Amino acid sequence: MADVGRYAFTLHLVQKLSGGAAAASAFEVTNAGKVERSPLKLDQTIDSVQDGEKSSLRAILVPGAYYVYDPSFEEWGKLSDEQAADIARTLSDYQIDPAAALSSAASLGAGLSLAVEAGRDVVSYEGKGPEALAFLENILEGTLDLGSLDEAARKSIALKSLSASFTLDAVTHLPLAYRIASEMTIEYEPGSPSALSQLFEGTYAKHGETEAIVVPEAAQAAPELDPPIDDPAATEGDIGTLDDLDELEGLDSY
Repeated sequence: MADVGRYAFTLHLVQKLSGGAAAASAFEVTNAGKVERSPLKLDQTIDSVQDGEKSSLRAILVPGAYYVYDPSFEEWGKLSDEQAADIARTLSDYQIDPAAALSSAASLGAGLSLAVEAGRDVVSYEGKGPEALAFLENILEGTLDLGSLDEAARKSIALKSLSASFTLDAVTHLPLAYRIASEMTIEYEPGSPSALSQLFEGTYAKHGETEAIVVPEAAQAAPELDPPIDDPAATEGDIGTLDDLDELEGLDSY
């Protein structure tokens, strides 16, 4: 996959939090789009549901610029060069560097198993040992914004189960899909654990065959949006929706 310069992808996250000090919540987001890796370009649609409220957004990242389109207002906006650079640095490897993302599964070690199903290799893991939590923490950096939590909350995470599978073409070994399901508890307040259920999955297709990413003329002419911004692409995992944009109101943030 490291030699594939362009491809289509999907990324899907479902989170459910309940009990303890945290308010019960349910969050789901689906990213679907295409990537060109050198130079980095990304064109994706982000659909999310936060506690029943839906939002949708199209986002295009090209060198030096990041454009967003709100279909409910039918308007484009442009982020500053600095914000675009920040977003490019923090995109998930599962979107823009699948080779690095999927090779991280090697850290699961002897717990990995291989099966061949309908011409596909399926590498799987089931467990909850230290290696499972270490692997999952890299994903939680984006899906849970782990780095923003205080040290006590980060250390309180207790993994109950991890189920992971990675599907590859049996001939080319190109990645086709991944699915990572986990159950854990986390203490946002000491002694008061909350239950967190998470499903993180995605697909890859059209390896080396996607059409070129082109920025629409309307986007190129769009006004620059003022900060502050809390953007889905501004945290690893690309999870969430735009918030606090004067030009694009009504979108919830995660």
